[in-house]
Amino acid sequence: MQESPRPGRASVAATTTVVPSSNPPAQRPADSAETLRRLTEDHDRIAKDINDVVVHRLFSAGLTLETALGLMDGHRAADRIQLAIDELDQAIRDLRDAVFGARRSGSLGDAAWN
Repeated sequence: MQESPRPGRASVAATTTVVPSSNPPAQRPADSAETLRRLTEDHDRIAKDINDVVVHRLFSAGLTLETALGLMDGHRAADRIQLAIDELDQAIRDLRDAVFGARRSGSLGDAAWN
């Protein structure tokens, strides 16, 4: 036998509200593939922008310093300029490794780069 609610009080079932979960539903495989595709496109765009702008600027600065170094004829500041050129070359290598290294190492998964 079911108990009827007391007068003036609603039953538990009548007052229970469904609160949506704060956890999103599990992604479907198609959603995951789309997310991976978008991440790959973003990575490629950012890598291209960094290579086209930042790396080229650093390379250009290095070439300018090399030209100036050639004009110095043994000036004592030549060693400092050579050090700056070496640092710029290393910065370019570090940037390229950081940007393109993930692709070579497969750290984002092989599917991202095929």
